[in-house]
Amino acid sequence: MTTPCIHQVEIVPRRISSAEADLLVQVTWQPHESSDTSLRLALIGPSCPGVQTVQVCYPLRCIGSCAAAQQMRAEYRGIIPEPTFYQETLPMEYRLQVELCSGPLVVQTIERVIRFRHTGVETIQEASLPRTASA
Repeated sequence: MTTPCIHQVEIVPRRISSAEADLLVQVTWQPHESSDTSLRLALIGPSCPGVQTVQVCYPLRCIGSCAAAQQMRAEYRGIIPEPTFYQETLPMEYRLQVELCSGPLVVQTIERVIRFRHTGVETIQEASLPRTASA
């Protein structure tokens, strides 16, 4: 029996400007053979250490998915109006959280820190967070 797991999370900037950040998030994962496996994504921000900010959870819409070689791949699109750019003096960041669920249980969480810069997008990979069985 296979254990469901996320293989890859890729963030592709489609358009980054002071008006909006248009992102494509591509996720590849291995589903569980005998249960309903699904993804939940959240894009939250901006946040900055030592600064009080109002954080927003931006919607990510699934724009396509496919199965190949016992793996699933899905693409999500998110738009952040008027993104806050990262600066050394004011390091504003956004956080992408991807949860892999097997039925009602979250079995794996992967997080990425996103920094919008005038030259593009910088992502910081954080460790995969394994989950114990919880609803």
